Amino acid sequence: MFKIKREYGFLLALLLSCETYADFGFDDLGAMEQTEQTELLEQAKQMAKRNNFSNAEALLKEAQYKGYAPNEIAQTAKIIADSRNAHQAEEAEAQRLLAEQQAQQRRNQAQSNSSSRPRWITVSVDCIGFCTVKAFDLSGGNGNLDKMHKSYGIHPGYNGDMDGRYSYTVRLSTGNRVCSGSFNISGRQATVVLGVYENCNAQVSEY
Repeated sequence: MFKIKREYGFLLALLLSCETYADFGFDDLGAMEQTEQTELLEQAKQMAKRNNFSNAEALLKEAQYKGYAPNEIAQTAKIIADSRNAHQAEEAEAQRLLAEQQAQQRRNQAQSNSSSRPRWITVSVDCIGFCTVKAFDLSGGNGNLDKMHKSYGIHPGYNGDMDGRYSYTVRLSTGNRVCSGSFNISGRQATVVLGVYENCNAQVSEY
């Protein structure tokens, strides 16, 4: 008796299950697919608004597989393309403005450097210690040199520069010692003083 009741219950459950699946037809499946496609297209639009175009394209492609609403698919594809083009245009404009800003900064810097630099530099030499300078020769650098009495004047060379590395030879009164070497001139100060010690060590001051 118990066995008959159990089999009856199983058959009843099976019939109810079949009835439930019978009610779920192809129309319901199509409705589910369309709903999923709509959600995918909406997600694709949101990704495009966030400039996440790779995910937007992936969602659009997944929605296309559903095979419904070709107009909505085309509209979403246009939204993604327009958003991408607008984003690229914004980036190009930002790069252009940055390049213009950097160019203007370089021009301002060059103009500032040009206005603050002297048009003439005087280079003199002193002997540090119990000695005097008997002769002074200067060569090299980017400026043009004018020899004066134990000093030199530098004015802009071919490229308008007066900086660079200059070589010197100094003859001191101490045993007619000859000292030589080289030093850098920045070109930003009007006066350069070369100080030479009796042992030929040297130092340079610009002011």
